[in-house]
Amino acid sequence: MAKPNLRLPFLKKYRDRHGKLRIYHRPTGTPLPGKIGSPEFMAAYHAAQGLDTTTAIAPTLTVVKPTPRLRTTEEGTIDWLVDKYYASDQWKRLSPETQAGRRRMLERFRADHGDKGYATMQAIHIRALMEEVPGGPHPKRNWLKHLSGMFLYAEEVGLRVDNPCRGFKRPTPPKTDGFHTWTDGEIAQYRAFWRYGTVPRLVMELALETSARRGDTTRLGPEQMKSGRFEFMHNKNGVDVSFPISDELQQAIEAMPKSNYDTFLHTKAGNPRSAKALGNDFRGWCDKAKLPKHCGMHGLRKGCLRILAEAGCNILELQSRSGHRTLSELQKYIDKADKRFAADRADEKVKAHKQKQAAQSKFGKKIAA
Repeated sequence: MAKPNLRLPFLKKYRDRHGKLRIYHRPTGTPLPGKIGSPEFMAAYHAAQGLDTTTAIAPTLTVVKPTPRLRTTEEGTIDWLVDKYYASDQWKRLSPETQAGRRRMLERFRADHGDKGYATMQAIHIRALMEEVPGGPHPKRNWLKHLSGMFLYAEEVGLRVDNPCRGFKRPTPPKTDGFHTWTDGEIAQYRAFWRYGTVPRLVMELALETSARRGDTTRLGPEQMKSGRFEFMHNKNGVDVSFPISDELQQAIEAMPKSNYDTFLHTKAGNPRSAKALGNDFRGWCDKAKLPKHCGMHGLRKGCLRILAEAGCNILELQSRSGHRTLSELQKYIDKADKRFAADRADEKVKAHKQKQAAQSKFGKKIAA
């Protein structure tokens, strides 16, 4: 009888796009048929483990840790191309966050289509497969972007003459304001609840004052502080930034207990916090401070740029903090800046210009006389 609650190591489980549960032996990538604990499942499982399946099919057998075996794939298949892509320089140049998201998508893709040839994949096939991706335009767009990355690699190294993901328009998500930009009131409310000397306060000041993305925030530490400045690289696009440490951030850092760890944010064991865990923790800290649900960590990055824009910083000055390469990337981050500040500055410039013109005209008349 099948025992669905049987706990066995080295299993990888997920549901495919049709909702069907698929189970693989993680070290070898072997698909395991039937229900967990059934004779056919246990036979396949023990075979993948390298055990004698004629005598070792009982679910109660003590599990022996196998010697990991390399996944073997047939050359010319999508399975083979995925493995080549993972080992490529193009893959290694991706940020860890991008790699994680792309790997999740490619593993699902290869589970359904790994035995198919990659050379015969055409745009018409990509379009049909994209339509099966559940959700709205956002997941479809991300699916296409990740798959295109792999086929771009194949094109660059001569495994294909083209990229089948190129040539048709990507799904366009509805226009939104994106992540909420923190207001001055929300920042003050958070600061009033979380005092200096607490991890929640340190996290907020790091994200707000550095405009770092969540993954970059987890990597910040004393090593990035040099001569009163913060100097680090935005991991997403490789842009280096350097700027003075604000009084608020300096106080938040100094208020924390001293440690010898490499990062400001770490687990009890001293390891850097993961970006995902930090995001979940921050959501809870905002809830305790009774802030709206739309207040998230990425909104602090936008809040930083809003504050800089309202203070009159120009595009180059904004980019020196945010790491954006282009104005189009930066624009959506400063759309929420109060335009009245810019209007006031423009009015002062016009007044000064008129005064200068009047003075020059008056001086010219004196010379003429």
